[in-house]
Amino acid sequence: MNIKEALNQQQIDAWKEEHGKIFKTSVGDDVVIWRKLRRKEYVTIMSQEATKEFEGDKIYARQDMIVATVALYPEDVETLIAENAGLATCVADEIILKSGFDLTNTEEL
Repeated sequence: MNIKEALNQQQIDAWKEEHGKIFKTSVGDDVVIWRKLRRKEYVTIMSQEATKEFEGDKIYARQDMIVATVALYPEDVETLIAENAGLATCVADEIILKSGFDLTNTEEL
């Protein structure tokens, strides 16, 4: 599915019906459409051991997993991640913020 097909209103409405809020993040010329990360998914990703490829660098493996878990477009987001060094970091940061890890408003009473 190309970006024009992915961004037609019918597809957007279908994604919203299935996932609730959806988001589009652009990094340069690349676009990732994604949904929020669910608590169970977050716990699973954070509790996984790093793969041999990322041994010692769990943060990078987790960023890749976060993006791959919630990406709706492109379908093969792993290729996009592999081809663009900073993409997973940028998109994962946005996912984390929109999934409830944003700053809260806490005050002393």
